[in-house]
Amino acid sequence: MEWEPEQGTALIIAAERNDFKSCEVLIKSVLRGLEGKSEKEESNQFGTWVNKFHRNRTALHIAAKNGNVNIIKLLVQNQADYFLLAEDGTNVLHTSAFCEEPFSVVYFIEKGVPVDIQDGQGRTALHHAALQVNDDVIKYLIGFEANLNVKDNSGKTPLHLAVESYNNKTT
Repeated sequence: MEWEPEQGTALIIAAERNDFKSCEVLIKSVLRGLEGKSEKEESNQFGTWVNKFHRNRTALHIAAKNGNVNIIKLLVQNQADYFLLAEDGTNVLHTSAFCEEPFSVVYFIEKGVPVDIQDGQGRTALHHAALQVNDDVIKYLIGFEANLNVKDNSGKTPLHLAVESYNNKTT
C-alpha cells in the first residue's frame, strides 16, 4: 500500500495551496520516474496518479474549487480527467461554481462538461453558484444557457437556493 499523508498526495496538497510550481515539478518528477516503461503502461500509471482521489476529491477538483485556471490547465494537459465524479456526484464544474473565479467555470464548459449536469443531490453548477450567491459565476452560467428551472432532489431551483442563501447571509 502506498503511503499517503493525512492531507492527501503531494499533488493534492500543492493544488490545495495554489502552488503551480510545485504541481509542475511533481508532474515532471513522476513522468521522469516512469521513463523506460511502455507508452501504454506509462500513460496508465501516470493517469492513475494524477487522478487519485483523497477525501472524495482529486487535485483537479481542488484546483477547480480554488478557481486556479493555471493549475487546472496544467493538470488537464497531464491527463487529469474533468469528467470524474466525486462520491457525492459532484464534478469539477460543480466545485468551480463555489469559487469567485468564473474563468474556471468557462474553461470546463468549453472543454465539454455539460452545463446542466446534476450531482447526487440533483444540483447543477447553477445551484452551487446560487448557494454561494456568486453573481459573476451565475452570470457566466446563464450566458452558457444554464437551465434556470432545473429542480434538485428537494424540488428547489437555483432561484430558490439563491433567495435562501441571500437571506441567510443578511440575517
